[in-house]
Amino acid sequence: MTRDRVLLQLLRNLLEEITEKYNSLLQLKEKQAKEFFNLATKDPLTSLYNRYFFFDFLKASILRIQREEEFGKKIALVFIDIDNFKQVNDLFGHEKGDILLKEIAEFFKREIRKSDIIARFGGDEFVVLFEGVDITKESIKERFERIRKKFNDYFKEYQVSFSYGIALFPDELPNWEDKSISDIQKYLIKLADDRMYKDKLLRREKISGGRDGALSSNRGGSR
Repeated sequence: MTRDRVLLQLLRNLLEEITEKYNSLLQLKEKQAKEFFNLATKDPLTSLYNRYFFFDFLKASILRIQREEEFGKKIALVFIDIDNFKQVNDLFGHEKGDILLKEIAEFFKREIRKSDIIARFGGDEFVVLFEGVDITKESIKERFERIRKKFNDYFKEYQVSFSYGIALFPDELPNWEDKSISDIQKYLIKLADDRMYKDKLLRREKISGGRDGALSSNRGGSR
């Protein structure tokens, strides 16, 4: 083997080694970037999006409507509160409560389309965001009534259910063009939350003597 061929082989070996190390470094950086993204956007218990990512996504959705990037587009925000979750913690302990929250998160992920956004808002509260031009409060309500029936059957062992409230944008916010993104977000969350609470009260009143334990919740105190 001549000297030139030896040098050429050495260069090839060196290039392969550099390429291999570069690929390994690139894979490590990609892994670290993914881990950082998950830490910043995902709830550590349920692996759903966290409230911070939800607000960022909601902001972007509102901006698209303000800029008329998608004519006729609407947003439906659904606020969900798990009924009777406090009793699960009291009877089975918080560890079991955490396991149940994970199962609930997986249930909602199966029932909500991948194109829609679901996040854990905090505690036993969840929020869902739908986008589209054909969204109506009635269509969202029909969907969640079906989901609630399946939910009640699936989790009947724990006697939990959920209450929900729906808010539409821009339909239900007069003069929204003059309001800030932050004000619109707060309005939609409060409107959906208030309607969720009304849903809980109405269902509680329908139950004779209030005997259904599945209509209480743990909102910092209890609802």
